[in-house]
Amino acid sequence: MNKIEIEDKVESSEAFFTGKFGDKGVKAYPGVALTAVALVVVILFGIMGTFLLYVSSSGGLSAAGYLNGHKAYYIANAGIEFALAELKSTGSITDQTVTYDGGEFTITNMSLTDTTYRLSSTGTIGKYTRNIQMDYYFVNVLPTYFEGASMSWNLVEWEVDGSTQDVSGTFNGEPEPVISGENNEPLITSGSGEPFTLVAWIRLDTIWTNPNTTMVIVSLYQDQNRGYALYLDGDLIGGEVYAQVGLRYGNYYTVATNTNVNDGEWHLVAGVAERNGNNISTKIYVDGVLFSDMVERTPGNPVTGSVDSYSIGGWDDTGTSGDYFNGVINSVGVYDQVELTQEELQQIYEEIPDTSGTPGYTITQISSVSEF
Repeated sequence: MNKIEIEDKVESSEAFFTGKFGDKGVKAYPGVALTAVALVVVILFGIMGTFLLYVSSSGGLSAAGYLNGHKAYYIANAGIEFALAELKSTGSITDQTVTYDGGEFTITNMSLTDTTYRLSSTGTIGKYTRNIQMDYYFVNVLPTYFEGASMSWNLVEWEVDGSTQDVSGTFNGEPEPVISGENNEPLITSGSGEPFTLVAWIRLDTIWTNPNTTMVIVSLYQDQNRGYALYLDGDLIGGEVYAQVGLRYGNYYTVATNTNVNDGEWHLVAGVAERNGNNISTKIYVDGVLFSDMVERTPGNPVTGSVDSYSIGGWDDTGTSGDYFNGVINSVGVYDQVELTQEELQQIYEEIPDTSGTPGYTITQISSVSEF
């Protein structure tokens, strides 16, 4: 590079910084460049701020969705709990939608087999939903009605003074609770000469210590005229207090002196009576075993007409008759003009569902729980 070229380049550099380009007299303004740079910076910050606001807003929406999703699951779970509570109290589940905690749950129950079911619950809050599904096993071990009985009574709940009482068939030795009422049809057709059978499941929760005790299981009567009854009669045998099974026909009583249910266990007790002319034939069974088979004398006061009133746990509904039951009566069967055989009673005893729990006792076993 020669000397002239070097000088020219120096001159050009000076012109750039001084604003002098030869003879043209053109000047450069530094403020314009700075303003441009500032505008670029402002634009960049604006873009970054908008982006940050977008990210923040999206994060907020995401967090709200996350929380509402969990709340929808919580609501769906509340539907499962609601359905199980209904199952426990009523023995069934109703398909329905229920408002709950700002949202709602919808429950449906589908039978898979006779004893297995699928319960589904959908929890919803706004646009968010969650679903829970549960398969479970359910069985009610309340003893079934005695097949063929003209009256068979389920002692899970009844009404006392107009209000429903769920007392599970438990009697306390007092006038109340005692179940009394009038049947729409005759329970026993008196004077027909046909046999009849009274049968019930019972359990004495309190062991008898006083032999001078009588407790009524079921009494059939008309206009306070006590016609027929299955009851327990106390006695002292060999130094031990017995609770013996007795049967009443009119004013005549038969007691199987070698029976004893004073052990706090469940027992199936039954009495069969038949009038032939002036004689009454009676049989008493405990757990399907025959304990009394006798032909007795003419009753002092034969019952006439149709008996259509009943009392369970006491002689009648007057509240003054005494001999009230203390324990649990699970069910009562009344067979008019029917004598159950020993084989039939043994079948009832063997096929009856589990009575280890209180009447109405249910088993609910959850098989699986999943989301769907």
